[in-house]
Amino acid sequence: FYVTRKYDGEYAMIVCDRGTTVTINRSGRVRRGIPCIEEAGRLIAAAGITEGMFGAEIYAHVDGRRSRLKDLLAALADKKRIGTLRLAVYDAVELDGRPLSGNYVRVWDELHKIFGSGERVREVELELAGSARQVADIYEKWVVREGSEGLVVRSDLPFVYKVKPRHSIDAVVVGFSEGAGAEKGQVRSLLLALMPRSGRYQITGRVGSGPVSYTHLRAHETELHL
Repeated sequence: FYVTRKYDGEYAMIVCDRGTTVTINRSGRVRRGIPCIEEAGRLIAAAGITEGMFGAEIYAHVDGRRSRLKDLLAALADKKRIGTLRLAVYDAVELDGRPLSGNYVRVWDELHKIFGSGERVREVELELAGSARQVADIYEKWVVREGSEGLVVRSDLPFVYKVKPRHSIDAVVVGFSEGAGAEKGQVRSLLLALMPRSGRYQITGRVGSGPVSYTHLRAHETELHL
């Protein structure tokens, strides 16, 4: 198993094209001019690559505690904190028009050659595990003791697993949306709230429900166990 550290940030595809380097998130938002992105461009150019695409996570570096998504959002909104942003690169999608083949160690070695000397951008931390027990030991070290968000576990099979702590929250269903077309009559999402005190509801967000019937929803309309 190839085990890498999971960072609490936002997906960022690094795209380099003849001296111009940007990141693109899952919503298609393009970012450039941020110190960690500029450093990524310099390292890619120094490696002799003119066109490249790399999978990465952008996150905020915080001293003394685990960085969370809210720290990233705060840094993006504050020019004084923009220098705290970091890029953790976990995949090389394409290098000068050619995809990388082979197992993940080969991909990681290529990332290390390109980003290994970086300060604000580095390849993700990697450990090899020969058994599920060794994966659990890495989880204990990185997640339980060091407070990381989780692990990403790969093998030579075409599957990638994210391993994170499980949290259970009792929430109240205060609304729902109905499916359309073939999914008409099914509940597709649930609006949830918490109860900070009796009789008071605080909206917290929504979740996908899967194909839930109205009868099933009515039977569980007071409490949803996540």
